[in-house]
Amino acid sequence: FPIRDVLAQYDAETVRFFITRAHYRSALNYSDAHLDDARNALKRLYTALDLVTPAAVTIDWAEPELDPFAARFKAAMDEDFGTPEAIAVLFELAGEVNKTRSAERAGLLKSLGACLGLLQGEPSAYLQAGAGLDGARIARLLAEPDRARTAKNFAGADRVRARLMGPGARC
Repeated sequence: FPIRDVLAQYDAETVRFFITRAHYRSALNYSDAHLDDARNALKRLYTALDLVTPAAVTIDWAEPELDPFAARFKAAMDEDFGTPEAIAVLFELAGEVNKTRSAERAGLLKSLGACLGLLQGEPSAYLQAGAGLDGARIARLLAEPDRARTAKNFAGADRVRARLMGPGARC
């Protein structure tokens, strides 16, 4: 799949998150379902940051053991660039932020996420626009059934309409 097509449907941070969740030496199984899962997982991290304004946190990489989350994150990254384990630390830290509402913990979450190029956007903006749908994409999707009907592909038009009106869709 050309990245141009993927980025038409998903934002770049979701794609980056999808890629970093897998170890760099393992096969990457691309599918819309996997990218949707990545988007929902990233939303969980952004939701934690949306609850609390993150404090400015600088991680002391010379002594990461001062914070157990930073120490585990560094250990994962030092162990053959273990991004899946590092992301697991991010989720545990997000759980801590949700429980404690700590600005320092939220700042640490944002700082650790920055090491992977994640969580640097405005949380509310990601949560509102994280679906990756803009006005042009919505217009293209809505025009698909009409194009199929014009081509006398009525079964195709029905399939597109059913997909657009899938679970959660409202008339």
